[in-house]
Amino acid sequence: MSKLYIFDLEGTTGIYNDGMQPHIHNVMLLRPGFKEVINRIREKGNYAAVATRAPRKYTDSIIDNLKEQGVYWQGPILSKEEVQFEDDNLFSYKNLSSIYECFKISDPSKEAVILGDFLRFPPGICSAVQGYSLDEYLSFDFEEKPEVLFDNYALNDHPFPHRGITPVYVVVPQPWTTPDSQGMLVSLDMEYVVDFLEAMFIMGDMNFGQGFDVIREQEELNQCVQSSGLAQRTLQLDHQQKYLVMKGQQSDWKPLIRKGF
Repeated sequence: MSKLYIFDLEGTTGIYNDGMQPHIHNVMLLRPGFKEVINRIREKGNYAAVATRAPRKYTDSIIDNLKEQGVYWQGPILSKEEVQFEDDNLFSYKNLSSIYECFKISDPSKEAVILGDFLRFPPGICSAVQGYSLDEYLSFDFEEKPEVLFDNYALNDHPFPHRGITPVYVVVPQPWTTPDSQGMLVSLDMEYVVDFLEAMFIMGDMNFGQGFDVIREQEELNQCVQSSGLAQRTLQLDHQQKYLVMKGQQSDWKPLIRKGF
């Protein structure tokens, strides 16, 4: 059975802007393992898509540059105009219905996952004014305090319930504020993340959502969290979103890959 991986772009797959002026593609720092994962997904006959709130021009410039680095997309690329809802109260949600339609997916909880980066903790939890350190992310108990996953716009890639169903939300750390002891930016290797997801899919009898339920009772490293908090607040629905917060061990965190620009 083919699987669908839906990626947020900025932060999740790499850093493409130096922060001085928004939506100007002037940096190419790839998440470790990202190139290998995308090419492997394509070679195995699985699907990859991009769903980002970045404007189309900015998104296209990144995708074009990624091709020059040997990273090839085969699948839809949705930018701000396609994924964002007009209702500001729904900012944390993305509209992924056209992606499901493209791949004829009737139950996203089984066949798809969405990957997005965790941006920030609430004030007072971390030492930094913005962002967080590697140790702060690894040591935080997301199961004990699941509200950090939907408060303060910490995650802006929630899949909007499609016919009442959502895929597992795979949470990875943002790469802007996590240097190693030598000051080099590091982040969780995408190969580690996707290898874990592949195993979870198999453990769930070819079903991501069912695999989440299986590993929830036994996983000690990465955290399986369920919460209806955002849906109750914004949609007045008791919809349980499944979050897989990926942590790995420190050895699974590797330097960002600097590519030519």
